[in-house]
Amino acid sequence: MVAGIGALVERYGLRRVHAYGHVPELLFTFGLAFVVEELVRLFWGNMPMNYRAPDVLNQPLFSLFGSNYPAFRVFVLVVGVAMFVGLYLLLKKPVPG
Repeated sequence: MVAGIGALVERYGLRRVHAYGHVPELLFTFGLAFVVEELVRLFWGNMPMNYRAPDVLNQPLFSLFGSNYPAFRVFVLVVGVAMFVGLYLLLKKPVPG
């Protein structure tokens, strides 16, 4: 559903704005992001959700300068770096042809 909405926005929104240059494209994109953010707040509210880290990751992994560093934060950092590397490799993959 999100891909379909994205395709419609690109087809009927960004293509029309593209003729006017990069600045109108950025303004359109930022404006659309604000609209989506407000719609999310309208439907799901503005209250933050409390969550707990899984018990396996809810412990200090190491101590640095007297502060404990939680395993959950290291896990999130490793997943983020892995996603970055994966996307980089995917985007830099040579196109056959």
